[in-house]
Amino acid sequence: MEGIELRGDSIRLTFWWMGSRCRETLKMQATPKNIEYAKRLRKRILLEIEAETFRYIDHFPESKRASKAGMTPATSRLFREYAEQWFKNKNDIGSASLKDYRSFLDRFWLPSLGHVRGDQLVPSMIHEAIGKISWRSAKHKNDALVPLRAVLKLMFGDEATRKNLAEFIKNDKRQKPEPNPLTADQVDMLLERIREDFGPEMHNLFDLGFFTGMRPGELIAIYWSDVNFDLEILTVQRSWGHDKDEDEGDSRNETKTKKARHLELSSRAIAALRRQKDFTGDGREVFLTRRDREPYSSSDHLYRRVWAPTLHALQISTRRMYQMRHTYATMNLMAGANPAWIAEQLGHINAQLVFTTYGKWIKGADKIRQKGLLDDWLAQGCAPAVPQMPEGKGAE
Repeated sequence: MEGIELRGDSIRLTFWWMGSRCRETLKMQATPKNIEYAKRLRKRILLEIEAETFRYIDHFPESKRASKAGMTPATSRLFREYAEQWFKNKNDIGSASLKDYRSFLDRFWLPSLGHVRGDQLVPSMIHEAIGKISWRSAKHKNDALVPLRAVLKLMFGDEATRKNLAEFIKNDKRQKPEPNPLTADQVDMLLERIREDFGPEMHNLFDLGFFTGMRPGELIAIYWSDVNFDLEILTVQRSWGHDKDEDEGDSRNETKTKKARHLELSSRAIAALRRQKDFTGDGREVFLTRRDREPYSSSDHLYRRVWAPTLHALQISTRRMYQMRHTYATMNLMAGANPAWIAEQLGHINAQLVFTTYGKWIKGADKIRQKGLLDDWLAQGCAPAVPQMPEGKGAE
């Protein structure tokens, strides 16, 4: 064990600092657990020495070497301590997002910055820590920066740093992928294949998904108490599952916007719910798993076992289940629905996101409608008026 020496009732660490070999004794028995602790401590010390943030007294307050150097205990806490404090008090998000933040801290930020005190942090350290990581995508990087910024803001608010270092961290620009909806014919083909291969209940689930615009996590979280057949309204107020297939949704969470919305159900959606009532109408959940007859906890299973294989069988290009939502929006636009109404159905704050996301479908629908206006007018038996030529000298 390099740098670790077992000495009866103690363990001695050896490391090089400022050109000198340093030896420090830990007053603890050489048990396997204590040996592992000593290894981690030595590793942390070496990281601090490399980053030029090592302070002898922080680790060995009774060391003669520290007292000779005139060191005093630090007043600023470590990044690691602030990170744990922030995470402990982070109770305003869903469990899946919290799990992601924990992973980002443990994998990226604590190994590179955890040993650094607040008063020693500078922008170059932050940028170096970010630059050492091989990011899968711009989104992956931007997501990981969320807890880093939060911890840095906490440190600044606690006056542990001289500047708000979070302001020096910028997100990578990324182009949001365009919607990739299915055509109406593809929807019919896919639904029929699902009914044949997986049965009527699975057909009902996906039929409702295509004709409500619900997110997959919302779709599997419907209770019968959310459905008003008389008013033909479905209240969306929860979302299940944190899936690879989705950008949103938590294990047991509210909707993405944390607001309930009321969907006006089309005849197609109402029909799907009425059919499903024959299967699960006596229970609480609208949809249950095929094998265990248990409530769904995630839509990932639906993607892997039903959605993706059916697309493959029909030779339709692979896409996320979230495209059901885009398909609903684009079909409504092509049918001439008001973008403001579509925004309400999708749960958007206003119609602006509909215009920016589905702009080319809006233009396409307008062209179809405009092109047909003259044909419709002529079909009504109207003849174009003959323009009257102006009279008088010089008239053209």
